[in-house]
Amino acid sequence: MASSDLILLRSSAPGLPGPYLQENLAAYRVLDDIKVTFPHFVMAIGGHVKDRLLGVKSPTDAAVTLRDMHPGTILIDCNLHRRPLCSAPRIKGGPIPGHYRYHLLQRGEKDASQVALAVYSEVLAPFSDCIVVFLADFGGTPQAARFLAKWIAIISNHSYASHSRLLVVTSESSHWDESLFKFLLSVELLSLLRLDTSNALWTLAGVKSLISRHADLFFLPDIHDVYGSIQTEAQRGATQRAALGAKYSAVHTKSLLQDAIGHLVRGSNIAFNPILSSRLHNPVPSRMVDHILEVARVSRSVRDSIGLVASALAMNAFPPRMHHFLPECVFETLYLGQLRECALVLNDCDYAEGVGRDFVQGSEAELKLQTLLENNMLILSFARSNFDAGLYASPLPGLHLHNITPCKPGYVTQTVQLSHMPGT
Repeated sequence: MASSDLILLRSSAPGLPGPYLQENLAAYRVLDDIKVTFPHFVMAIGGHVKDRLLGVKSPTDAAVTLRDMHPGTILIDCNLHRRPLCSAPRIKGGPIPGHYRYHLLQRGEKDASQVALAVYSEVLAPFSDCIVVFLADFGGTPQAARFLAKWIAIISNHSYASHSRLLVVTSESSHWDESLFKFLLSVELLSLLRLDTSNALWTLAGVKSLISRHADLFFLPDIHDVYGSIQTEAQRGATQRAALGAKYSAVHTKSLLQDAIGHLVRGSNIAFNPILSSRLHNPVPSRMVDHILEVARVSRSVRDSIGLVASALAMNAFPPRMHHFLPECVFETLYLGQLRECALVLNDCDYAEGVGRDFVQGSEAELKLQTLLENNMLILSFARSNFDAGLYASPLPGLHLHNITPCKPGYVTQTVQLSHMPGT
């Protein structure tokens, strides 16, 4: 099982602040070398039981490791929590080599378990199709319930696709009781939510509803087919995330994952948003409100401008090579606030919602066109890379490409067939 450490925990050197996360850039080769466009990602959290059941070597360092688990599946092996922060290796002063980065944590985490929980839930969870938790490695049911309660409290604040598929491996855990675990999970989460004065009115029924909205819990008492169960849940999780517009390609995962790490260490109170991250180098026009108001004023009526504005926003929403997020989520993230400002000026309370409806319809058509163009470019690239250059140097009038059909947005399932016309 090929592996590479992605994130390592480092303590401060004398005279320097800390702690630090060390991001190893070489680990992204696992994503570069994967043979499928949309790999599955499985996050595994535990200790010695995890290592034994998954057949991986126990780590010598506190790290998040990427492992080639199965063709098309990458295991995110999480071990940051297994080493005290005080015993983590110190960073090295002086020039930093180009193959890794040091990130100073500015959030105030005091120990390795807090750092690990932040990395697992805020950086890695948005890319994971399935999260596998080994209950025996947490010391028992109450400790595992407390950990997952903190997890759900964090992901419930995520701004995009905040849903985790959690597979709890209960083997080797004495006195396992599923009903007791779910009760303790609800009680722990209720306690966490009530610590915030703004959430003081939470009830146990409300907490159970929150859990069902943000997590699917499954339990695995039988260890005879751990790999098969994980693969099944990962496939189901990938389908679920694709429906939410959150199933990223290996290329998009690489760039968004680096942005998520950078967002975490900056200590922002706002959750990482992959839509905003995808538009860092292509931001929304700063004077968009002025332009929309100008269009509305020169139109025969305010209502006449809705379709034109929605069409313009649909063309701006998805730059080339951007992941195909759900149009309604893109609209809410990028444009809804500015359009509500316009609605106040135009004295039309339904203006933003009207633009949003037309935007979603126009974006779906725009995404279909982009997908068709991208797929055709992939077909041409495939043909050029798999045939000798001399094939194109000499005229072969009978050679043609056919069976080029559009496919679902975000997926490439094209068939390329080369044939000769009769008599050539």
